[in-house]
Amino acid sequence: MNRALAMAFLAFLVSVPIGDLIQQDRFPWGKQLESLWLSGAGEEPDAFSSLFPWLPEGDAFVVFEEALEESSRWSRWVRPPVQRALTRWLGWGNAEVVLLGDHLTHRPSLDHFLGRPWDSDGGESTRKEPRAAAVLQRWSEELRNRGIRLVVVPIPPKVSRICSEEALSSSRGKRFVGDLRSRGVEVLEVAPDFLTRDTHWTPAGMESTAQAIADLLLGNDWIERGPKLSSTTRLQVSGVGDLARLLEKGSASRWFSEERVTIASVQSWSPDPASAVLLLGDSFTNIYSLPEMGWGANAGLAERLSVSLGFDVDCLAVNGNGARASRDALRLQGAERLKSKRVIVFQFAERELSFGDWRR
Repeated sequence: MNRALAMAFLAFLVSVPIGDLIQQDRFPWGKQLESLWLSGAGEEPDAFSSLFPWLPEGDAFVVFEEALEESSRWSRWVRPPVQRALTRWLGWGNAEVVLLGDHLTHRPSLDHFLGRPWDSDGGESTRKEPRAAAVLQRWSEELRNRGIRLVVVPIPPKVSRICSEEALSSSRGKRFVGDLRSRGVEVLEVAPDFLTRDTHWTPAGMESTAQAIADLLLGNDWIERGPKLSSTTRLQVSGVGDLARLLEKGSASRWFSEERVTIASVQSWSPDPASAVLLLGDSFTNIYSLPEMGWGANAGLAERLSVSLGFDVDCLAVNGNGARASRDALRLQGAERLKSKRVIVFQFAERELSFGDWRR
């Protein structure tokens, strides 16, 4: 019996490349392998590469491996039903997605929340919170010298909404908030609700955050409420979610029903470069603003903050690399973009404390 199982397993392994050959009449990885091998020509070979000179090395091997995986028709046929079975019957995710009850969560966000270092040596000293806090303290002081207040708004990971109060009180995010406040940096803590199978918050969670920011700014008399009464339209939108798509590329729409939410689309809104308030953000700011993200348009954090303040805010929001991308965008604009500013709101995903680029 054991021998039969072993033979069947070996036959399955061999069938994959043979199937690719039959389907494509060639080795699907041939051209990629040739180009990657040539790209490494001229480098000093080590012992391993002397034994296997036809294999690419280092980053080239990673690219080769990904190209091999994507070019395999058997992989595209077999992987979706296998992943579906693992997800449905065993509750397993994959390298990027974890199942937590009915919710999907981003594995890097979970790793951050659980305090798992991601840096190569894995030591406690590699954590980025102190570096991030120092960078934000220095930036806050520079802005204060210009008469501008900085308000930091880190968005906690989805797992924070289902964990115990004890776990939440000792989390990295809580320590970071305490560190920032001890350095004299204004920080706003939020606890939004999240979409079931997406990384991002629900419209209600985003709107409550916009209102909390507005209350902070107006309540401290840092700015005055404007006279503008924005017109909004309630719309229903639906989507599968980015985490569902990550769980198995190309098959999520067949696995999961779409989640339906209601957004408040703001009419005739655009960022105002002359506004007293500048919002710097990432995909959390953009999720309901950019139609290409699949959750409607003109209903994001900048639009909702404008409604709550009574005037249009300025906005620079870049998907991904929330620790640095929007700050770099502002830096490229130069001092001209800061001329009329009294408050800068800096929103980023809290997982950036573990994985973000916090160089100055």
